[in-house]
Amino acid sequence: MKDSTYPIQSYGLSHQGNVRDHNEDHFLDLSAEGIWVVADGAGGHDRGEVASRLIIEGLQMIKASNLLGKFLETIDKTLQTTNQQLIQMRERPGAEGILGSTVCVLVIHGNQGICLWAGDSRIYLLRHGALKLLTQDHNRMDEFRSAGFTDQELAKYPVARQLVHAVGVEVPLFLEMKMQECCSGDVFLVCSDGLHGELEDKTIEHILNSYPQPQAAAQALVQRVLEGKAKDNVTALVVQLTTTA
Repeated sequence: MKDSTYPIQSYGLSHQGNVRDHNEDHFLDLSAEGIWVVADGAGGHDRGEVASRLIIEGLQMIKASNLLGKFLETIDKTLQTTNQQLIQMRERPGAEGILGSTVCVLVIHGNQGICLWAGDSRIYLLRHGALKLLTQDHNRMDEFRSAGFTDQELAKYPVARQLVHAVGVEVPLFLEMKMQECCSGDVFLVCSDGLHGELEDKTIEHILNSYPQPQAAAQALVQRVLEGKAKDNVTALVVQLTTTA
C-alpha cells in the first residue's frame, strides 16, 4: 500500500444471484495501489457485463501517486475515457439498448478515504460498530420523495430507481466525490445494489460486526442475500483498516 497510514486487509466476492443466468457485476481489489472498485453493468444480454468489465480493465492499470490530487485526476480521466468508449459503442450501427454501468470507487491515501461514484452502487463505513452510508444513490428516489411519495409507496414504483447518472450514459460523466478521514479499525463496504437492495442497513451492520475478518464478512453478506430472493447479481467488497503500524 503506497502512502497508507494503516495496514489494510480486503476481500471481494461476487455472485450472479438466484435468478440471473450471468453476472454483470465486476470488482477490483487493488490494495497495493489503494483502490477498490465495484461496477454493476446494465444493458441486457452481455452488454452490461461488457460495460462493467471495461471499467475495471481501465482502472486496474492505474498506479498510485504520492500526490492525492494527481491520483484522483487519473481515476477521473480513466473513467471519462471509458465513458466515451461505451457511448461510441452504443452509437455504432446495429447496436441496441443501454450499454452502461454504475461505478463506485474507494481510494485510501494516508489517513483519507475518498469515495467516487456514479449510479447506485454504494460505499458504507462501519466505525465503532455503527454503520454509515457514505454515498448517495444517483436515481430518481429524491425526486419522488420531494413530490410527496413515502418510502412504502416508492417500493411500488420501479421507475423511482431509474438511474440519472452512470458510466456510458452522458458526456461528460458525472462523478460525485466525498472525502472521509480514516480511523484505525474502520471497515468499508463497497457493494452493488444487488446487496443493499436485498439487505436492510441494520442487517449489513450486524453481519459486519459479527465477522471481523474481511473474507468472512464478504462471504456472510453474499450468503445472506442468496438465502433470500437474490433477483440481481450481488457483489460485496470489504476493506478493513487494522491497527496503526
